[in-house]
Amino acid sequence: AHAREFTPERPEVREFIAYLRQHHTVLDPTVNLFEALFSGTTNAVTPGLEAVFPRLPPQVRRRMLSRALPVPPGEEAAWRAAFPAMLQLLEALYTAGVTIIPGTDSMPGYELHHELELYVRAGIPAPEVLRLATLTSAQVVGASDRGVIVPGKLADLILVNGDPSVRIADIERVDVVMKGGRLYDSARIEQGLGILPRGSS
Repeated sequence: AHAREFTPERPEVREFIAYLRQHHTVLDPTVNLFEALFSGTTNAVTPGLEAVFPRLPPQVRRRMLSRALPVPPGEEAAWRAAFPAMLQLLEALYTAGVTIIPGTDSMPGYELHHELELYVRAGIPAPEVLRLATLTSAQVVGASDRGVIVPGKLADLILVNGDPSVRIADIERVDVVMKGGRLYDSARIEQGLGILPRGSS
């Protein structure tokens, strides 16, 4: 109800951001979870899963409806403004130099991609979002031997049908995954899970 009041211009918000930066705090904001809570209705598809939802098996689709919180009567405008305010705060945190790493507690393999899209919507450039998801995350967890593609480093890779550094939504078009030196065909994995091929519904 009060999220929109805490703009990055407010002195206490500026002080909070400065405190996080000074203490080298690392944030995993999981903004996609807040989007689902504050931006949907209980009978809508969870934001970020709209494209894959029709391809999922029926027993999985039942659990993919939004878990949105009910909006108290009279607070509709405040709730509509809550998530945009959170994205504005996310961009302010990034601009101030607070370390951000993308993560989610939602559906593996799909919602993390949507998390990256939300960072771009917040105003963080797509190439920088990709860096946060790879090199920065590796550095934060002390995996200095990975997170970048150079000789002598380890790297788990994805082959994307597109260019997410230009159009971040292309991050959802993963064709091949390399993990631990093994190649995995995304379409075959989805088929094994009962997920219909892309382009079908």
